[in-house]
Amino acid sequence: MLVRSIGHACIAVETAGKRLLCDPWWSGAAYTNQWHAYPPPRPEPDDQRPDFIYLSHGHEDHMHIPTLRRLDRAATLVIPRYRDTGMRDFLGTLGFARIIEIGHGQTRTLATGLDATIWLNKEDSVLVIESEGRTLVNANDALHASPRHVIDHLCAQIRKRHSRVDTLLLGFGGAAWFPNCMNVTDAEPYDATTRERIFTENFAYTAQRLDARMALPFAASFVLLEDHLRWINEMRFRAASPCEELRRQGAGHIRTHFLMPGDRILGDQILALGERELEPAAAIQDIERRFTLEIAALHQHQDADHTRLERLRTTLKHNSQARAARVLKHGDRLLCRIDVRDVPEWSFLVDCSSESVEITRCERLRLAPLVLSARLEVLESWATQEYGYEAITIGYGATLQARRRDLALRGPLIALLGRKPLPPTRAERLAQWLQHPWRCFDSWWRDLHWERLAFALKHGQVQRWNDVYAMDPERWSPLREHPLPRRRSA
Repeated sequence: MLVRSIGHACIAVETAGKRLLCDPWWSGAAYTNQWHAYPPPRPEPDDQRPDFIYLSHGHEDHMHIPTLRRLDRAATLVIPRYRDTGMRDFLGTLGFARIIEIGHGQTRTLATGLDATIWLNKEDSVLVIESEGRTLVNANDALHASPRHVIDHLCAQIRKRHSRVDTLLLGFGGAAWFPNCMNVTDAEPYDATTRERIFTENFAYTAQRLDARMALPFAASFVLLEDHLRWINEMRFRAASPCEELRRQGAGHIRTHFLMPGDRILGDQILALGERELEPAAAIQDIERRFTLEIAALHQHQDADHTRLERLRTTLKHNSQARAARVLKHGDRLLCRIDVRDVPEWSFLVDCSSESVEITRCERLRLAPLVLSARLEVLESWATQEYGYEAITIGYGATLQARRRDLALRGPLIALLGRKPLPPTRAERLAQWLQHPWRCFDSWWRDLHWERLAFALKHGQVQRWNDVYAMDPERWSPLREHPLPRRRSA
């Protein structure tokens, strides 16, 4: 079995005479030009024509549409079987006719001598490949950002089925709007470095729970180019290495190597054929050199296109009118100023309740308890695309200034103004159940277990801050305090 690192979470696995491509991303940026793959991916010509393509989940750095459009449509897609068929149906519109969905804990024989098993964790998945007497676990983003008791549960399930894990590929970095892009105006700022440290610790913890013979950190190879986000690059470059953390936790018997584009794993051999990781200062200079044109474009302010901006305001208002009654509780009021970052003379004032909606142009000096700032391109994506909100919530596409007591409104703000899918109503859930009864039952049974784990967390059976933060990062508080989060609603 040959494993070749292409870049970020993309790997190519050559085994049993077949080529399996995982989470391909190398053609352009992601999240509305927010994320740029770095170090640059190193695909080979044959990567355009794989036999199988595995997509772990629907985030753009794992299911990158421009890259998928470049691949041979004769390839067979391997995807998790989620509650709804949205991912499968969308991929069909790209021209992929052969799609294999694999449910939680199910194994499918993809070819003679090549078996694939998928384990689901909410809306993410782990792929286990068994071939040529070896077992490879590609966990990408599915484990390191989970609380410890969820990691324990999934690792126990995987180990019960796959007693020996030869190679583990696992992410170690985070991607979230909160807390990195939140400015709390009446309290100390949140410590974003703690979040990264927790994920690095979880990488080492997961590797030990799976008792992997080889653990390879990957899926964090991207940079941000906007001036106000550069500190995130520097923080990540200077963070502790997951390989060092593995050794610090006393797991020196587990072989480890920081995967770089071009590296290869042949059996038990690690072939470091890619570029070596640069020191932080050298990496910052290298980014300036490689992305000169992209950085220059971000520094240019756009001329105010009144028609385009007015269309954006109208779309935001239309979205809010259709969603206000479902998103906002009776008596709640959301007051937010939205600054168009690359058109300095334009701002919008959003004044919404469950009964009324007003979105008007305002002065940039207008005071408001919430102030959101984003580029025009990101705002348009948020307003017009069903998953455009991910450019903000995952891709760092906006900054938000708020009082601490108003931070709870950031979720309703995203759902109210954009096209983010809302939780299904009872009628919609019933229709979905009648259309796909087994799929819904399978997902419900799995989610019921997660709800039980969350219940245990709420009632104090889990007290580690790693668990509290990772269980629901949208509700964490500064680490010097120690509240337990509320349980997610069903």
